[in-house]
Amino acid sequence: AVCCITLGIRAAIKGGVSEVTAYSLSDEYIQKIDTMKSTEQVIEFLSEKAVELAKLVSKSQRKRIAHPIVKKAVHYIEENLYQKITTSQVAEYCSVSKDHLSLLFKQNTGETVTKYILREKLSESRRLINRGLSNSQIAYQLGFCSESHFIAKYKEHYGLTPGEERKSLRLS
Repeated sequence: AVCCITLGIRAAIKGGVSEVTAYSLSDEYIQKIDTMKSTEQVIEFLSEKAVELAKLVSKSQRKRIAHPIVKKAVHYIEENLYQKITTSQVAEYCSVSKDHLSLLFKQNTGETVTKYILREKLSESRRLINRGLSNSQIAYQLGFCSESHFIAKYKEHYGLTPGEERKSLRLS
């Protein structure tokens, strides 16, 4: 099972999934497999995760960015997702002005740097919810200014609160 996960993660990285995301998923998958009691559970889990990885690769393929500065910005965001990130920090990392980065980013991704950062953080927060972390832990780890800000942004983006998301996960 661990070999299958390793090969799947390597393929996902080659397909365009960020290394940070892929290795985080790898750790999560292996920890989950360690709790399983039967071969059938492991096989079903691996099948589900293979589909999940394929969807991530597909999503990353659609997200292909041609401009090198925007690629560099996206890489910086992915590498620093667990920090507070500002457009100014990203621009400084890319050695361009904030305005220039904002213009390039919008042209290449269709969204602002700030919206992109928030969307990526909220996507990561969903994974953390699945791992059982509390709202305060997630807000702290992902650099939200407060737990209530995290909950409000989550609800605005997904249409339900993190607590409602947890309840729906327990029911399924």
